[in-house]
Amino acid sequence: MAMVAIVLSLGFVSCSDDDEEGGSGSLPANLVGVWRNVAAESGEYTYFIIQANSAHFRYSPTLEDDYGEDYALSYDASTQTLELVDNGEDAFTWHMRVVSLTNQQLVLEYIDENPGTRTFMRVE
Repeated sequence: MAMVAIVLSLGFVSCSDDDEEGGSGSLPANLVGVWRNVAAESGEYTYFIIQANSAHFRYSPTLEDDYGEDYALSYDASTQTLELVDNGEDAFTWHMRVVSLTNQQLVLEYIDENPGTRTFMRVE
């Protein structure tokens, strides 16, 4: 009888929902939105617009601003890392780790390009 209990308990452990934290590719809902870089340096984009499958850097808070950078976006929940892919003529991949995320503030660690952390406040 003890063996049956052990086998059943293992079944419960192995059948847990692996996607509770979002799983790879599932963006946390409160990450989607328009974010303002609170300490943008000269030449840095002021706004970071995150959508379900894309990310955009702009000087204004809308995508109507033609001047900016656009990326395909994926998210790895296990490492809390955003992967931005530019498939244009200067093709490259950029990684950012989510250090902290609330409904009003986002702190990202830039890993590849201009390493360091950036703090963003929610605009929309």
